[in-house]
Amino acid sequence: MNSLEQIDAAQISLLQKEEKLGLCYKELEKYGDGIEPKIKDTIAYLNALGFTTCESCEGHVDHGDLSTYIGMEATEPPKWRFVGQEEVFEGVAKKHGVTVSEIFEYVKPGYDLTLGPKIQPGNVDQIVSAWEDGWGKTPRETETDEFKKWREKTDEMKDKLDLLVQEFYKERTADSDVKLVVETENDPEFPHVYDFFLHNGGEDYGNHCDPDERAKLSEGEMNVLKKRLETRQNEMKDFTEFLKEKYKEYLP
Repeated sequence: MNSLEQIDAAQISLLQKEEKLGLCYKELEKYGDGIEPKIKDTIAYLNALGFTTCESCEGHVDHGDLSTYIGMEATEPPKWRFVGQEEVFEGVAKKHGVTVSEIFEYVKPGYDLTLGPKIQPGNVDQIVSAWEDGWGKTPRETETDEFKKWREKTDEMKDKLDLLVQEFYKERTADSDVKLVVETENDPEFPHVYDFFLHNGGEDYGNHCDPDERAKLSEGEMNVLKKRLETRQNEMKDFTEFLKEKYKEYLP
């Protein structure tokens, strides 16, 4: 069974496909340098195929990971994840002399590029304290119905992408530290985030380097890292070509 048979899709004309893809590229333009060039095509085709992306990295040798990755989640995530969270945040906001709106308007850009660069308000210390205090006091036993429905949509999107990745590797092999995987990240330290990532496997993903330590490496050692990164970037590039072929056939 073709993986995209799992997606509610229909055959459309080439012109319609080109128009939608063009709109996806235009939408990415507003992020400027926030969308790095070696990952831009991948994001555009994922968006065109119905996947909602929320963060990405093409990989780097002097900072961050030696791995490419793209984070995704369903659209319009609800503000409140847990039952009782709203009441807690209303209380801590009042305690710290801020509003709930101020808290979320400031913190959200920390992991959502769509809201642009973070602007430091004059009461940033109170806002951050209220955010930390709120999550520290939030009961996490029961999720809201709104969040459950949104999480289900995110999980459905993840399953569809996983089918695509499986199809990509049906007649292709790759080392485990290069092969692309689809993985949900639900870190208890960041309960406000629930998304999934397409990334290269192995220790290079999520292993953020220390730029100062990386600067101490010899030219030969840096060249080894550059080659490792290039291999991972090429794997994502090949997957992008696969997505382009899928897009010629289907469109959600």
